[in-house]
Amino acid sequence: MTSKGLFVAKPKKNASEWNTLANKVTIIRILFIPVFVVVILTNWPQWFFGNDPQLLRITQIIQPWIAMAIYAILALTDGLDGYLARSRNEVTTLGKFLDPIADKILVAAALIAFVELRDIPAWVALVIISREFIVSGLRMMAASEGIVIAAGKSGKIKTALTLVAIILFIIKRTELVMSLPKATYRLIYLGCWTVMTAALIMTIVSLFIYFAQARYLFGGKSDITAAREGIAKSIIERASEIGVHVATAESCTGGMIGQTLTSIPGSSQAYEGSIVSYSNSLKRKALGVDQGVLDEFSPVSEEVAKEMAEGVKGTVLRRFDENERIAVSTTGVAGPGADANGNPEGLVWIGISGCGETLAREFNFAGDRELIRAQATEAALKMLEERLLTL
Repeated sequence: MTSKGLFVAKPKKNASEWNTLANKVTIIRILFIPVFVVVILTNWPQWFFGNDPQLLRITQIIQPWIAMAIYAILALTDGLDGYLARSRNEVTTLGKFLDPIADKILVAAALIAFVELRDIPAWVALVIISREFIVSGLRMMAASEGIVIAAGKSGKIKTALTLVAIILFIIKRTELVMSLPKATYRLIYLGCWTVMTAALIMTIVSLFIYFAQARYLFGGKSDITAAREGIAKSIIERASEIGVHVATAESCTGGMIGQTLTSIPGSSQAYEGSIVSYSNSLKRKALGVDQGVLDEFSPVSEEVAKEMAEGVKGTVLRRFDENERIAVSTTGVAGPGADANGNPEGLVWIGISGCGETLAREFNFAGDRELIRAQATEAALKMLEERLLTL
């Protein structure tokens, strides 16, 4: 137990992150990027088949097709490793770092190769690669503020267009295309640049959208953060006004409710503390949740949310009278994927107990892990605010 009644149950560190199947796929993708570069840029058929003119000729003809196949496979494995991580519950810190890095290196390698082959001007590669660095920087800045900037539709469209453009430019280099009549070749050439231009446009559009989403980093706060803090301020003011003391019991939100409340100046007048009970054992020991309830209804349930709220009210707020105590609790599945009991990702139960009543509400949130936690935090604050306003 730390100061101010805060219990924290830390998840175990996975020492075998390198051995997950999803991370192995990502690492293989990174290792094969140099292979793609060698295949598309060098005269490797001469190295192996220089003494066999017929075999040399065949490999030179299929060289661009091999490069295209390698690039397509590497690009498509981006979705594969993400699926494996979620379906096998193997999302790791290493994977979160390596996966986007692999994608950016692959795109950068292809664009730089085209510059070397004089298929595209350097500024095209510079625009697309620079956008990736800028977006990564914005996401890192946002993450430092506890906010996740999710990939939007514009970014996904940009990614798809860039993939198609790169494949088309590789196909354009094949002997099959280059031997076509000039008029036909020009149409294919125009098609390549049409898709690449669309990719450039969406690159710029998506960058502006990311800047709009992250505008709070440059002098303001995100809509989500501002909304949470506005509710928290209302809670502290109302609780202080009527002499009610507040406590929180958090599982899936991991202390975000308490963090938001304590960001308000003067919160110590009303907010007493929190028990962050991530594990079932701490739910039992610190909050008094009955093992039979956990077994029968699962940790993510109405019954457990109620017992968590009652437990923290009886522990952190035990020195106050019943009409001076109110507590809120969260238990849910932040993901990725369902939990061991089959509860779906995004399912959250929020309990509230105090002033003679205990109840819980079910919520189903969408988004990645951090977004689900942020939404659960806001919903819990709203429930707490609503209850206080009725007193």
